[in-house]
Amino acid sequence: MKICIVIPSERYLNNAGARIRYQRLRAPLVEAGHKVSVSTIEAFRKLDHDVYLFSKCYEATSLIIARRAAQAGKIVGVDLFDDYFSQYDNGQTQRFRSWLQEFVPNADFVLCSTPAFIDIVRDYDPKLPVHIMGDSFDSFDIEKLKRLLNAKHSDLWATKTLRVAWYGRGDNALFPVGLADLAAFGSHLSALQDYGFAVRLEVMTNSEAMTGDALASLAAVPVPFEVHEWSEADEQALLERSHVVFLPVSGQSFSIAKSLNRCTTAFSSGCQVLSVGYPLYEVFDSVIYRDARTLGDDLACKQPRLRLETLERLQRLLHLHADPVAGANNLIAFLETLAPSTTTESQEPQEPQQAAPVILLNGIASTGLIHKFVRRQKGLSVASPFTVTNVNYDVRFEWNAACTGLDVLLSENARGHLAEPFMPMAVEHGMINEFPFYKIAQESLPELSLDVAFLAKSASPSGKYAAYQDVIKVMKTVLQMLFPQSACVVAELSKAAHRAAVDNPVGPLELQ
Repeated sequence: MKICIVIPSERYLNNAGARIRYQRLRAPLVEAGHKVSVSTIEAFRKLDHDVYLFSKCYEATSLIIARRAAQAGKIVGVDLFDDYFSQYDNGQTQRFRSWLQEFVPNADFVLCSTPAFIDIVRDYDPKLPVHIMGDSFDSFDIEKLKRLLNAKHSDLWATKTLRVAWYGRGDNALFPVGLADLAAFGSHLSALQDYGFAVRLEVMTNSEAMTGDALASLAAVPVPFEVHEWSEADEQALLERSHVVFLPVSGQSFSIAKSLNRCTTAFSSGCQVLSVGYPLYEVFDSVIYRDARTLGDDLACKQPRLRLETLERLQRLLHLHADPVAGANNLIAFLETLAPSTTTESQEPQEPQQAAPVILLNGIASTGLIHKFVRRQKGLSVASPFTVTNVNYDVRFEWNAACTGLDVLLSENARGHLAEPFMPMAVEHGMINEFPFYKIAQESLPELSLDVAFLAKSASPSGKYAAYQDVIKVMKTVLQMLFPQSACVVAELSKAAHRAAVDNPVGPLELQ
């Protein structure tokens, strides 16, 4: 089987989540005889794989590729890392919800790391298959772990200094996580000081999270602590010198859908795990701690839950929930149930048959890269009256002189794809950027009428956003009439526009 993981950029592969999830999965897949490649959105050119798995590609171009792949009979899936999809009253996450809503009609499956995503996916498509594949451990060397545990326990009993670690990304643009969780749950660490240990906390996180407010909030942590900037090597060194990893988890929807990777990583370095708050790591309850006093009691008795006598139990749990080989085998078995006839090694790569062009409707904030991409894919790039960039669009919506609605301007290429009934309406308009265009006036097509045109055309930003939803709906309706065989994808990067889709009482708007 040939699998392509589609990612937003090369830089994305250096993120901890992608590194842990895909690099650890790739090796056992290749060893089992499968071919795995990674392609950025920008580098995508042709459909020569059996499976296309999209990871954090929340943009219009991924919808276009997914549609082409589905038309070609490929298996199309999306890997949902983080829950940006269940906060229905949050305007800041509207673009993620709209993107997923537009993606699922072309999807054959969803991949996720925790069961919490099943109910989320069901809200978008009750029948879409969901496969749970937990993040894999890097390696499990039981002999190395024995040596680590012996050294750590000897150090702890001799020095009476209990080294506690918190590590990970400390911020998120949309949710209070990371350092916010540490500050909120830090009081739990105070109990560890009642057992004769000198507790020392080391915090390792990304530099962007170390704002003045975030660091000030850590004053609530009742034990001495140091804060260091994260790096992969420094994280490993931190875990090797720490006795306990502290993993507080809040009960918000974003947090309860997170993977188990920080817990499994802590185990691999011989650390006890103290996780308070939401029971995210409950599958490991027999080897982790849910409260600090139980941990303190066991340490005082020199019988921590993770010790030489319990390593076989830990090994069974890790192989059940985080084994990369088992994860790879289970994924392939799942994919083979979706469309086994399309995944034979002898099958020649196929491109979709000649189909109606996909339509990209550019909103307030789109990009030239998206425009160029859709043009490379032989699609039609459409300028809305909100679009600022002036490039060679195939279709342009413009306000009419009377400010009662829209006119449509069509390039020769776009006119060639028009449905037959609309051909007589397209009259010569003149040249735009040295190319001839044709015009369908609002008088010829009543659907182009808009009561809110005066608002959208005004110089007031609030007027523009108030009218935005109605204008987008009209344009999508008209495009579907003019090009009935084509799918329309909206490219919109403006946060204000997405919030307008939630705040406007007219109804829901499907943006991406």
